[in-house]
Amino acid sequence: SGDRIKTGGLTKTLKKLFIEKKIPRDKREAVPVIADERGVIGVYGLGQDERCVPVSGDTVYKITFEELKK
Repeated sequence: SGDRIKTGGLTKTLKKLFIEKKIPRDKREAVPVIADERGVIGVYGLGQDERCVPVSGDTVYKITFEELKK
């Protein structure tokens, strides 16, 4: 609650971002969110925080998600 992400020069709460992207309330808890001690790093399918955009020479990690079959 109250988590924020800065993308495209704008800072928004995750709640507001989910509403804007029309993600149903009952589906929001299933959306992966990556965070560290400073806050949100990225939200699956919606973007990453500007503070975490890599620049040339940075070490980067690739995180992939796979839907689990029931």
